[in-house]
Amino acid sequence: MDSITGASCCLSKLLHCVELKFVGFRIRHCLDALERDFGIRCRNALDLGQLPRTLRRCQWSLEGYTLVDIANKVNNMGFSVINARSICNAATFSDWGATTLSQKQIEAATMRAYLCFFASNCLYGGYFIDQDY
Repeated sequence: MDSITGASCCLSKLLHCVELKFVGFRIRHCLDALERDFGIRCRNALDLGQLPRTLRRCQWSLEGYTLVDIANKVNNMGFSVINARSICNAATFSDWGATTLSQKQIEAATMRAYLCFFASNCLYGGYFIDQDY
């Protein structure tokens, strides 16, 4: 088995794990491409960009908000919205297909992952809500 096939197999097993929930922001096209191009399907995905359509208990519309805005709206993040937005946008137009990610890409990906965790955790009543940051 070559390394690409092995990686695809491992990724497929991870994305089918029922114990995990994969959260992202406007990731529907990525999930569709994974299935179309590689036959890999994600079992438990939550696209925060689609949240207004899936969350009926939400009393305000999240349509059109950025990930930073959603995280701040569901529960005050406790840090600068301007700083979070700057970090998230710093690597927007860089080459995400590169073999090695730049420092700005790593920071942007980390911030986006944290914001996805933070927003979904607050919306679904997870353990992180009242903790200090």
